[in-house]
Amino acid sequence: MEYRYKPEGVCSRELVFDIEGDIVKSVKVVGGCPGNTVGISKLVEGMKIKDIIKKLKGIPCGYRGTSCPDQLAIALEEIKAKIVIAADGPEGHVARWAGLKGSAKAKEMESGVQYEMVNVEFDREAVIEFYFGSCAPGGYVWIFPKGDDIANVGLAILQHKATKPAIEYLDDFIAKCPATKNAQAVELNVGGDPVGGMPKKMYDDNILVCGDAAGQVNPLTGGGIISGMTGGMYAGQVAAEAIKEGDHSKKFLKKYDKITRDDLSHEIDKYKKVQEYMLTLSDEELDNIAHAFQDVNFEKISTTELVKALVKVSPKALLKLGKFI
Repeated sequence: MEYRYKPEGVCSRELVFDIEGDIVKSVKVVGGCPGNTVGISKLVEGMKIKDIIKKLKGIPCGYRGTSCPDQLAIALEEIKAKIVIAADGPEGHVARWAGLKGSAKAKEMESGVQYEMVNVEFDREAVIEFYFGSCAPGGYVWIFPKGDDIANVGLAILQHKATKPAIEYLDDFIAKCPATKNAQAVELNVGGDPVGGMPKKMYDDNILVCGDAAGQVNPLTGGGIISGMTGGMYAGQVAAEAIKEGDHSKKFLKKYDKITRDDLSHEIDKYKKVQEYMLTLSDEELDNIAHAFQDVNFEKISTTELVKALVKVSPKALLKLGKFI
């Protein structure tokens, strides 16, 4: 990650440095004495932040009371945090920079693409539609109404289950679906969604990982707003306690891992099993389940209620999922 700092009391005008985790990968000094600044840059490359600060802080330059090396140490002190909460999305760069494994393997990362569309022709108003099966291998298609003829139309797929990119599946679906075949796209959004569950470790010295970066996502639906906010809440609480106690070690921060798993693991593990079961179903089996749902009276609509109904209408699902409901 690139940082810029405006030094004070020296000839150099700007310090630009690239940091990964606690390692300074490169330093560029704008202005100042070329030989000295290039030498400093080469010497600190690959060093840990704390070691650079220890070596360079307090070095004077003549009568100035500071120097370019001292200003570099001051700059690094300013960006150094007691605790970093890594909530940087599904790619999880910050956790990897800190030496932690990412939340999802490549085959557990859904590829998502969505259009906002106008002139959508709804059969029924204010009804959210979902389509499963070969139209979106490993995921599903959604149509979310947003107005009289406006909707978000998108899908997510597991790429290792697919034979073409996600956007091609979406374009094919739109061309065939009566509601969207005459609609026009006005906005495109793409992204990844980690649906493999939480990694073995979501903490280390001075770092906590939460949200998509920690796989705090429902593997069946790909939804992660509530679970991500829950993980973020616990991370904030434990970070505040750690700073108050003056203990930022992984031994103390392990508390975050425990309370987060106690709250989220059961639901994530349960829906991971449902997702794995859904991946075994053919289009015909999915159609049969959908037809059977027509005779089910739902007191409320939720992912849990849908899974309960699935177990009722499908003997195969009962054998696979009965113990999770």
